[in-house]
Amino acid sequence: MKTVYRLTTDIDNYQYFLTEPAKDMDKFDADCRRKGKSWMPPKVFVYEPHLLRGDFFNTISAYLITSPKATKVLKSYLEDAGEILSLPFEGDTFGFINVLRCYDCLDKSKTTWRESGLPQSYVFDFEKLPYPGIFKIPSTHTGETLLLVDSNAPESDNFIRAVQKAELKSLNFELIWEEKKNTE
Repeated sequence: MKTVYRLTTDIDNYQYFLTEPAKDMDKFDADCRRKGKSWMPPKVFVYEPHLLRGDFFNTISAYLITSPKATKVLKSYLEDAGEILSLPFEGDTFGFINVLRCYDCLDKSKTTWRESGLPQSYVFDFEKLPYPGIFKIPSTHTGETLLLVDSNAPESDNFIRAVQKAELKSLNFELIWEEKKNTE
């Protein structure tokens, strides 16, 4: 069975980064295009230092920022998703994950849409779904990062289990679609 999750961070309980100056948040544009050699990391700071320190430091679902530990543990999943770009902070190197896997795999006729043109309830076209892992879709690529899990795939292909096994904190998996519910 295939399931799709939206990846979000728990910014109510865990620390997250903002840029200094604030306009540099644009450097985290999540447009599914390579940044590689042109990447100039912005200066970041922890906005609410009194919160717990987790392993994911992004403020929105459009991109991922991983702690050095999370970057190391999840490296194969993150490299498969796109580029791991260096983000220095307090002597450590965090990872800005620039997701390059962007697939037009929504079933547009069965998905319900908001007036804004964004999906309200998702229905994916089973035949167009990518292989398991982190990805984006064109209609929401600047606002969210998604994860496809296939329960029939090998254990080593399960990102959620890898996060849990390493006891990484502050990443949430919001279920937005299940194959069984939407393909009957």
